[in-house]
Amino acid sequence: MGNTTMIKQLFTLSFLWLLVSITSYAIPQANRDNLITGISLPSSINVLANDTTDSDNALTLSSFDSTSSEEGTVANHGNGVLSYTPPNDFIGNDSFSYTLSDGSGNEDTATVSIQVKPVTQYSGTLAQDTIWTADKVYLISGDVTVPSGVTLTISAGAVIKFQKNSDDTNGGDEKARSELIIDEGALIAEGTPSEPIILTSHTDKPAAADWGGIRHTGKGQLTLRYVTVEYGSFGVDYRVDGFIVSPVIENSTIRHSAGRGLSLEGKGGVNLKASINHNTIHEHNSEGIYLSATGTNTALTATITNNHVYSNNDSGIYLNSSSSANSAFTALLKKNQVHDNRSYGIYVQSRSATNDVQILGNTVYGCGYGGLYLKNDSSTGTVTSLIEGNTLHDNKIGLVVRNERGVHTPLVRQNTIFNNKGNGLQFEQQSNYYSATFQPEITLNEVYDNDGHGLSISTDQSATVVHNSIYDNKKNGIYLLKSNDVSHINFNNIYGNDSNYYALHNNSSTIVDARYNWWGATPTREMEASKDPTNIIFDIYDNDSKGRVDYIPWLSALQPLSSRPISWIKTPVNKATMKAVDKIEGSAVAPIAIDRVEVSTDGGTTWNVATGTLHWYYDWPVPDDGTYLIQSRVITADSTIVTSAENSVTIDSSLTTTSGELTADETWSDTVNITGDLIVPEGITLTIAPGTRVQFLALNDDT
Repeated sequence: MGNTTMIKQLFTLSFLWLLVSITSYAIPQANRDNLITGISLPSSINVLANDTTDSDNALTLSSFDSTSSEEGTVANHGNGVLSYTPPNDFIGNDSFSYTLSDGSGNEDTATVSIQVKPVTQYSGTLAQDTIWTADKVYLISGDVTVPSGVTLTISAGAVIKFQKNSDDTNGGDEKARSELIIDEGALIAEGTPSEPIILTSHTDKPAAADWGGIRHTGKGQLTLRYVTVEYGSFGVDYRVDGFIVSPVIENSTIRHSAGRGLSLEGKGGVNLKASINHNTIHEHNSEGIYLSATGTNTALTATITNNHVYSNNDSGIYLNSSSSANSAFTALLKKNQVHDNRSYGIYVQSRSATNDVQILGNTVYGCGYGGLYLKNDSSTGTVTSLIEGNTLHDNKIGLVVRNERGVHTPLVRQNTIFNNKGNGLQFEQQSNYYSATFQPEITLNEVYDNDGHGLSISTDQSATVVHNSIYDNKKNGIYLLKSNDVSHINFNNIYGNDSNYYALHNNSSTIVDARYNWWGATPTREMEASKDPTNIIFDIYDNDSKGRVDYIPWLSALQPLSSRPISWIKTPVNKATMKAVDKIEGSAVAPIAIDRVEVSTDGGTTWNVATGTLHWYYDWPVPDDGTYLIQSRVITADSTIVTSAENSVTIDSSLTTTSGELTADETWSDTVNITGDLIVPEGITLTIAPGTRVQFLALNDDT
């Protein structure tokens, strides 16, 4: 009985091992394809495009039927592309099969189902509303123009083929290629997931610039849903001068053109509201998506979400608002996948009177010039921008925010930026004769493994950097190139950056408030041993033309980035005894917008609104002597209230004033350590007793 049990156990273990081995093996999956063409019209299809594998090897075509089931001809054009030519005068259903390989001996087979339909040839100007249906294939030999007052409707499943290098009208912008021209008319093309509309070249070896593209001018509606546009000189070119227009391009594929994929341009007072969502746009010789607004009274509202934009020869998504007086620019770019574009992944230039830009939750990688570039060049305008929740990696630079003129306070929050060839985050202000205000707010970002600085800042004003993790970058963790006011760099984790550089390099001549940061385990031990952190901070102690970095006190351990609202009090320090306090100062962060920060000086009985949010302060009238409980709390935009910080402070007016302004007559004796500028105003007397030693802390000014 015992031997039988052992045999069963061994068999079970062997079977389980075999089962695990089989189920973990990578098997390619060939999926059915569908192809529609017309009588005697060759068509091509990339049969591997929708096939899948778990293997690291690329799929290849190992065999195919050279003759279809109805005696059509199948030819191989390489890289998974097969062309099909129907038999003469054949109309109906046909099919052929192919087999793919993953290079490891694993294969799978699928069928290409073909519909061969009647052909209707078109060119010229439509005289009335027209519907192109799915029961035939439309062969375009010259420009098809939709004039004012006429609507062209294309039904789900319709296929439109443009003859290569043919235009029997000799019109349009492409004299030698056919275009679909919507000239003040309307185009409504709405396919479905199972029956997309296709506009393509008619050849068996299609290539970019075989035909023109869709060109739309005027006030007529443009709606594209589940439409494929491919192999044109351009994809979709939409231009409007004046009017209120709302083009919609959704769930469509625009690919393989010699120009821009999707271009929308408005001027002359137009109110252009573009909705561009859930599209795949790739392999164009210029930008994938291009939007532009110019001229007085021009308004551009762009909603660009959930698109896949890749392998374009310029920027993936390019937005340019160059309007002037009474103009407005509003852009939402959200959850787009943008990668492997030659220039920038996303490039936004704002030059309107009012600008509201939100760049949220995008993934951008593999772009030659940079992942994301936001430029403000508005001489009289104000830019409100939120860059949040994006993942930027393996680009030349992760994020660049540049201000040339106007007022711009970008909020950069909760982004993940890593493995870029240059800087992770870069903020730069152009110094010229224009008036400009540039005050970046940077919070809750994770910036690591970049080949340049983790964070580079150049501004004529100041920056606020609160509660970020900046680590393992190949140059400085934070490089403050220029700042003319006090920058606040607090409650961050700044560690593990290249030892030949610094955690914080202050190249400006201005003091930097860098209190309450975690600098790494080894620097923290050195600082706790009363050693100056010369190997992690560059400031006045390294070059007397630079500003001092105030790094005391520091955090004793790494602080994980908070997922909830939180507030800290920086001044006064907890349990401090002071002669007087006239300002309470702190920091606050939240994963959503902060409505306000409030401060209580009586243990929470009354609350007062502070000035600022990420860096905040509250002017506290000088209180009477005693001990006070100071608290701060965050109120977010959704009315969430979180009280997270409290410090106690004792006020003793008999203490010596060591910085600031005397408020009453005072006598010094023994040793007095001066920590900052001391002002004796009119009507106040400072008496220094004989034998008193007055010491000024070197390179220190806490005022």
